[in-house]
Parts: sequence; structure tokens; C-alpha cells
Amino acid sequence: MTRRSPTLNEVARLAGVSPSAVSRTFTVGASVADKTRAKVLQAAELIGYRPNLLARSLSRQRSGTVGIAVTRLENSFNSLLLEELATALQRVGLGCRLIVTGDRDAVDVRIEEVLQHQIDVLVLCAVNLSSRIEEECAAVGVPVVMVNRITPGVGRSARAIAIVGSNEDGGRVVADHLAEAGHRSFAFIAGSVDASNSREREAGFIAGLAKSGLPAPIVETGHYTFNGAMDATRTILNTVNRPDALFCANDHMALAAITVAQTEFGLSVGKDISIVGFDDSPAARFGAGLTSFSQPASLMAEEAARNIIALLGGNRTEDGLFVVPGSLKIRGSSRPANP
Repeated sequence: MTRRSPTLNEVARLAGVSPSAVSRTFTVGASVADKTRAKVLQAAELIGYRPNLLARSLSRQRSGTVGIAVTRLENSFNSLLLEELATALQRVGLGCRLIVTGDRDAVDVRIEEVLQHQIDVLVLCAVNLSSRIEEECAAVGVPVVMVNRITPGVGRSARAIAIVGSNEDGGRVVADHLAEAGHRSFAFIAGSVDASNSREREAGFIAGLAKSGLPAPIVETGHYTFNGAMDATRTILNTVNRPDALFCANDHMALAAITVAQTEFGLSVGKDISIVGFDDSPAARFGAGLTSFSQPASLMAEEAARNIIALLGGNRTEDGLFVVPGSLKIRGSSRPANP
């Protein structure tokens, strides 16, 4: 016998609220108190209630679907961020359509695809936004949300907002940590020239070193790829005055740097050389012992979902640029501070 699907009224009874409160909870842009929303979502999860997104979309000429463009899923932080985004959107009754892009950072996401699938919002996850795509999305009323990237103008644009980590502050914190550990020679492996997060992390790192009276780092580019970071590490470690501290623009590249330092140069990571990443990805936390500045993926995803709801409801919040705080997670890949 086929099991009957739970109804909106059953959720209302279990949560102790009115049916209209349940309806508002699952209606993008509708006003509902945080306490009421939490009670409704808990009751819905308990009995397995799923709102009828198709019926709702027909009534308001929306699909209830968010398109997420993402690249480089081999980076465990990008995979985690994608999972957290999808989960956060599902909690508020929005579906997801994944748009997997190529390896390029400046991805030209075809607006025809957005229109064909009736996507209400376009989320760019660690992907750059071209001015052409921003203009085309604005022309058809599709808001753009950038996560872990910012493009000049985003944050002030009427259609685009950005949620990013504490990139510059993180770079400064890493510089302070390495200076306190007694390092005096440094290198930085950048992501790519046009990636805002890499530029900001590099700027913070350089500023932090300068504050301590230390020299600017050698800079190589790893293009946010494992092989690119391996090549960059080889170049750095083959220099005459080899640096004894290496900061990488993300954990994926830092893991490549550790591989080269250990297997090709016979260095003891955390003693002969300190290597620090950025993201605090699952790969950094489990097994690798990588010191890393964190970007809380769950907080970034929740902030993205909150702003998506506001945008779909016609409400633009604050200035459109949201910085999620992070902290340095010290593990065995870097020397401890001098006593």
C-alpha cells in the first residue's frame, strides 16, 4: 500500500502554529518569525513533509530553483561548500540545479541555460562573474549571488551580492603565526591572477610580514590546481635561498606543496619547513595535519540562503557584501611559536 504524503495541516498541528504560518515558512520572501520558522522546519522534518514547489512556482511565476555554478570539485572545500549550499537552500524549500563549469575561473555561464531551466537565482560558487553575465541576469530579473569570490562592483550592484571569507585578515594572521615561529624567509603560492580571494590573501600576508619588519615573500602561481601547485613548489624549493615558510592560497595547493616537500626534497614538514593553507577543508582536518585559516562553509551557505530569500522577496539587505569570520587552525604542518 502506498504511504500517504504528510500534509501542510499536519505540520501546522505538530508545530502548534496556523496553516498560514507553515505556508509562509515555505514561501520565498514571506515574513515569518525566526522562532516560528524553526518550529515549522523541525515538524516538517519529523514527519517528512516536503512543500509542493511546482504548485508554488506556478502561482508566483517562479520555479523555486536556484542554479549553482561550480568548478574544481576535486578541491574538497568546494565540494563541502556545494553540499552546505544545497542543504541550506533545501531547508527553506528551494531546489537546486547544478551547473558544472570548466576549469576556467572566468566562466561564461550561458544565460540561455538559466532561462531554459527557469532558475530564480544564479549562485556562483568559487567562480568569477563576468560583466556580460551580470548584465544579462539583471536584464531578465535573475539575481546573482557570489560565494567565495567577489568581482569589482559586486556588493554595490543592484543584482549581485557576495559572501566571502576573511581573506585579508586571514593572510595577516598566517603572517603573524609564521613570524612568531621564528621564520625569516617566506613564499606564497597564489591561486590565479584574476581570483579575488587569492589576491586578498596575498595582500594580507604581505602586509602582516611588513608589520613585523619581515621581507615580502617569493610569489609563484599554482592556478588552484594540484599539479600547478606542485610545479610552483618545485620552483620555490629550488631557489638558492630556499624559504623555510610557505603559505598557499588554499588547502588543495598546500597539500600538493607538502607532497613535493616530503617526497622530492626530503624535507620534514613542520620542522624544516612550515606549510600553511587556507579554507580548513576536510582534507586539511583529517589525516594531513595541515595548519590552515578556516572558512566556515556552513556559515557561508546559511548567509547565502538568507540573502537569496531576501532577494527573491524584493528586499536587498545591507550593502550586499558579507564577510564570514574565520580563525587559524594550528596543526603539525607548521612550527609552534617560539617560547
